[in-house]
Amino acid sequence: MSSNIRVNKVCEYCGKDYEARTTTTRYCSSKCNSRAYKALKRGAKIEEVKKQVQNIRSFPLAEINARQLLTVKQACVFTGMGKNTINYWINSGKLPSCNLGIRQTRILREDLERFFKSSVHMVPQKEKQKTAMVILDRDNAYTISEICVKFGVSMSFLRNFCKVNNIEKQAVGRETLIAKTVIDELLKNHIDNKPLINEEIQHERIFDPDECYSIKEVEAIFGLSPSNVYGILLKNRIEKQRYGKSVLVRKRDIDDLYKAYRSRTSREK
Repeated sequence: MSSNIRVNKVCEYCGKDYEARTTTTRYCSSKCNSRAYKALKRGAKIEEVKKQVQNIRSFPLAEINARQLLTVKQACVFTGMGKNTINYWINSGKLPSCNLGIRQTRILREDLERFFKSSVHMVPQKEKQKTAMVILDRDNAYTISEICVKFGVSMSFLRNFCKVNNIEKQAVGRETLIAKTVIDELLKNHIDNKPLINEEIQHERIFDPDECYSIKEVEAIFGLSPSNVYGILLKNRIEKQRYGKSVLVRKRDIDDLYKAYRSRTSREK
């Protein structure tokens, strides 16, 4: 006997719309019905296996709770600690135990619980000191190059000095700024207490950007590449100094060298 009912439903397995002839139909086809049945049985088997695994895992703990004397392995399961840690506590005398023979160390569960109760303590967390960060600008700070020129120190000395004294630096664009108050106080006191009299510092004090050429300008004067320019400076023992991102050379040294270079080339011709 056929039914005259037509009901629009959604298949519980594939999610497609279909036209059912009864109100109790759950699937659009026998294929979806078969697949849903197999998935249901598969899920039931998986749940059964999970319960078995859970029972196996909980069995040792239940057995340990019923025992008064524990082995080292059982103590590891009971505490969740490693075997080496338990043995360290036993050998150091912190955890009482009795040795009944080779590999027959036994621990009273009460002693283990008492040991943990006496050892547990709250570790206070250190509160981080929040310091207000001062934003530096060109009005209240020096650049690295300005400090080197003003105090006559090298960049390597300034870098080490800031590291030793924990001086804060801030990068603003392509420049590195340091507070004027900090530099004026610390670096001035350092120079007053320890005069900088070595030759390197004396040379750096003489260097003035207005009286120097940069390496690029020297390249243009001689018409040489940077490597050749550095080779000439090294060969003639001409001193140079870094100023920011540029390397400076005294104008009088370069002018004298250029005159000698021109006179030599003219004689060769």
